[in-house]
Amino acid sequence: MSLSLYLVRHAKSAWDDPELEDFERPLNARGRRDAPRMAQFAADLCGDRPPVLLSSPAVRAVTTARRFAEAMRIDPRRMHLDARLYEATAGDWLQIVREQPADAESLMAFGHNPGISEFAGWLCDALRGYEFSTAELVALRLDAPSWAALTPGCGRCERRQKPKALPEA
Repeated sequence: MSLSLYLVRHAKSAWDDPELEDFERPLNARGRRDAPRMAQFAADLCGDRPPVLLSSPAVRAVTTARRFAEAMRIDPRRMHLDARLYEATAGDWLQIVREQPADAESLMAFGHNPGISEFAGWLCDALRGYEFSTAELVALRLDAPSWAALTPGCGRCERRQKPKALPEA
């Protein structure tokens, strides 16, 4: 069996309010532009087989994830938020993904650097040392019988998509 994992770094966030806690930072203008464009790309990529959505609850991540849910016509209330994804290490990512339901063949998870990039590199040798850009989506095919059985290097990168590489709307 092969599983599909889509890893998405949150869209670009605002740093203009020094009083705002990191967790509360919203998307900036570029993030508000890129998130829907990447969401439409993801909807086209996934087609009629929408993935389970999992996100960090940080404002910038969950806002990005909601744009993807809208584009894929997934009720945002069905999106799973996991506080452990905020400031998650690659090891945290692994634990969280291994806990996903066995009947889910496809998962799309939204989070932050450096953990999301390090986790991608753990799964796929070709991504070792690679750093995700904001709003970037990486599609992986995992050679594993279940989420719980993920092993180092079990992934193959099928697609890397950055917003700047998409045609303008």
